[in-house]
Amino acid sequence: MLANGIRVGKEWVRKLMALHGIRAKTTRKFKATTNSAPMLPVAPNLIARDLTPALPNQVWTTDITYLATDEGLLYLTVVLDLFSRQVVGWSIQSRMTRPVGGGCVAYGLVPTSIGSRIGCAFGS
Repeated sequence: MLANGIRVGKEWVRKLMALHGIRAKTTRKFKATTNSAPMLPVAPNLIARDLTPALPNQVWTTDITYLATDEGLLYLTVVLDLFSRQVVGWSIQSRMTRPVGGGCVAYGLVPTSIGSRIGCAFGS
């Protein structure tokens, strides 16, 4: 309204918004999702940035991201085969208090014998 040259107060805008069922979009407070522990040892780099394996199922990569929903955050973990660039498994959890990668066995093509090797969440 101010951009159109109409001067109004906050209370008048609040009443107009309520009358028309308009609500302001609020931002959520930042929630830290990484539990960094500097005293833990660093895992060795076994692939040395060679992201082009010669055969399938030699190198997998994983990523964790969060999805904001009306009911809160959900954590999506995806496991990819770097040879085919296809999803090997995925998991959605409501909390990151346990290893989320292990759930990828239930929702993907990961055989349980191979899937037992995954399940660690890494922070960066």
